[in-house]
Amino acid sequence: MEDINQLLRELVSNENLTVTIFDSDSLHEDTSILQSGFPGDPDQFFRLQRPSTSKKKSSDQEFEADLISKINTLNEVLFEHQTDIEIVKKARVQIEESIRDLGEIIADENSLLYQRAHFKFLLLKDMYTQLDGLVSSTKTRKIKEKDVELTQSQIVILFHHLRELGIISKKASNTILAQSISDMTGLSAEKIRQSLSSISSYSKNIDADFEPTDYEYVNDKIKALTLSLKADLCERFK
Repeated sequence: MEDINQLLRELVSNENLTVTIFDSDSLHEDTSILQSGFPGDPDQFFRLQRPSTSKKKSSDQEFEADLISKINTLNEVLFEHQTDIEIVKKARVQIEESIRDLGEIIADENSLLYQRAHFKFLLLKDMYTQLDGLVSSTKTRKIKEKDVELTQSQIVILFHHLRELGIISKKASNTILAQSISDMTGLSAEKIRQSLSSISSYSKNIDADFEPTDYEYVNDKIKALTLSLKADLCERFK
């Protein structure tokens, strides 16, 4: 529980938006250089150069990468605790408050904080929508497992390779991918997530839940897909 609270505090806090855009140490060093020039110094023009702004881009990239990492981690944790709806409700409330604060900041497009605040606003808003769906129970699962011809193992094999090939985003976490597959197939998201972890070549349990027949069946389906695409191509462009 403490881990979730800590993650939430770090994620919803907007104080990090106010961090000076330029690296303070670097700026101080450049300012000292500006003050050290004197008439007749052959290097004074070199030393009077403006402070480099490259720190700004690097800082923004680090901020965005850190924010995305925190969101992904919190998603993973909340996914494991989604049966405890009170935890999800608490996260939703805190994220909503943070979004409200960010909305006030991005109201001024000329603000120096606009870029970071807007980026964080969009990410948190998307996360809030997902949590709101869990809390309000607006999602209804109409798809049944029997409606899908592939088994869970076969579906995991298929989506694992789709991600490896970049046909779907390579950055999609197992949690996000599992939930998406669950919505499309009616299968358990948690079980799919576990299977996605075990099929990875880096897993110690590689192929623990998969059989050669699973791979063969997926391969047959892909061949059928190829034939279907060729038939569609000929029909449309004959």
